[in-house]
Amino acid sequence: MVSITFESVRKYNEKKTRDDVMKKTNRPETSDWSSTIGKPYIYICNISWLPTYITDMIINLLIRTVFILTICNIVQSTSFCGSPPSVKLDHTIPLHPDNVERRDTAPRSLKFYTHFTPNFYQLPDYHKVLKFAEHAIKFWEEALTVKKPGSQKQLAKRYCESGYYYQVHGNNSIYCRQSNCQRDVMCGRVKIPDKYVGECYQEHNHRLYRYYNNGSGIPSAGYVLLVDAINTKSCSGSTAAHASSCLMDEETDRPILGYVNVCPGKMKTEYPEDRNARGIFLHEIGHALGFSSSNFPFMRFPNGTARTPRDATHKPIYKDPHGHYLPR
Repeated sequence: MVSITFESVRKYNEKKTRDDVMKKTNRPETSDWSSTIGKPYIYICNISWLPTYITDMIINLLIRTVFILTICNIVQSTSFCGSPPSVKLDHTIPLHPDNVERRDTAPRSLKFYTHFTPNFYQLPDYHKVLKFAEHAIKFWEEALTVKKPGSQKQLAKRYCESGYYYQVHGNNSIYCRQSNCQRDVMCGRVKIPDKYVGECYQEHNHRLYRYYNNGSGIPSAGYVLLVDAINTKSCSGSTAAHASSCLMDEETDRPILGYVNVCPGKMKTEYPEDRNARGIFLHEIGHALGFSSSNFPFMRFPNGTARTPRDATHKPIYKDPHGHYLPR
C-alpha cells in the first residue's frame, strides 16, 4: 500500500511550472488549451464559512484531483501511451517463510531498484533518456510512502515449464515433476534478474533436486523497475512507451515489480520536446506502480481491507469472459 505525500507533489509542480506559467495579461485568448496541458492552474475560492470537516474533505479531493490530472496531462495531448500486452499479475513469496514477523506499521519512503536492459543502452540517445527516467524515479520516490512495508524481502516465483507444480505446506519452494523449472522468469518481455527470483526443485531419476537457489530478494518498501527498449505491437502509431506491473506483495497487494518499455525512435529528447519525454516517464512509471485498470481489482481501502471481495486464495472473485479480474 502506498500513500501520496502531497507536499512533495505541490513543490514539484511549483518548480516545474514557475518558468512556464505566463502572466494573466499575456495569456493568449483562445479556446485551444493544448498549449497549457501539463501546466496546471489552481484557483481556490473562500470556503472558510463551511464546517471544518467539510472543508478538509473538499481540500483533500482537490489535491487528489490535481495530482491525478498532473500525471495524466503532464505531456501534450498527442497519443504517447500504448496498451501493453496482457501481463498476468502474480504475488510474491517471502524470502524466509519460517521467520515471518508481524508486518511493520511504520511507514517508509518508497525506494526504487532500477535495472536497464542491454536493449536500452542500444538507444542512440540512451544517456538523455536515462536522465528522464532518473528524474521521474526521484519524483515518485518523494511522492509515495509505503504504509506497511514489513520486514521480509520478497521473491518472484520460478514456476515449471509445463505450468504444473506443487508446494509443500509451510514451504514456498516450487517443485516440478516430469517438467523442468523455468530458466527465465519474465515480466512482459523483460527477464527478471535471478536475484529477485525464488528457488525451484526439479525431478531427476525419481528424486527432487534443487536446480535454482533463492535470490537475495526485493527489499521491503522497495520497487524493482525494469526498463527495456524494444519494438512491440504496442509501439504502433505515435506510442512512445508502455508499462505494466507484474508482481504484488502477497499480503498488501502493493505492486513491487514492473517494467517500462521505451519504443525505439519514438521519444523526442531535444528541446523543447524533451519536456514531453519527462512527462512520459512520469506517466508510465505511474502505470508500473499500479495506477492501471489491471490493478483496480486489487486495490484496498485506507484501513487495508480489500475493495473487491476475495475468494479462498485471496484473489478477486469477479472475472470477465477472458479471465481478467474485475473490480466491484
